[in-house]
Amino acid sequence: MNRALANASLRERVSIIAGGGLAAAEHVPKSLLCGADAVTMERALKVALGCHACADCNKDRCTVDQNGITSDWSKWRAVNLVGAWRDQLLEIMGAMGVREARRLRGESGRAIFYEETEKDAFADIKGGA
Repeated sequence: MNRALANASLRERVSIIAGGGLAAAEHVPKSLLCGADAVTMERALKVALGCHACADCNKDRCTVDQNGITSDWSKWRAVNLVGAWRDQLLEIMGAMGVREARRLRGESGRAIFYEETEKDAFADIKGGA
């Protein structure tokens, strides 16, 4: 998406927001490297508050005691999660020699993708399907 927008000279007119499946801190820099301008953390925040992230979420059948969650407790859980993810992002950026997160946007050459790694690792092996 990022390359297609850049090739059409539209990249600076569009903001890409990645979300939905971000479950770990390392997904943030990966999303930025793939072209995201921002990420959402709704699922991770729900899990931090005790959600089991069931595939068939139904509030009526939820086993999490939502009445026991206070606003102060949930606020600090969110602060801890965002702070931890921020610290990990800064650590990764430092390892890359990047000082600003926005400099990561679209730098897919810095990323290692599973498919490419697998192809490189098994390129010399003959046989198979």
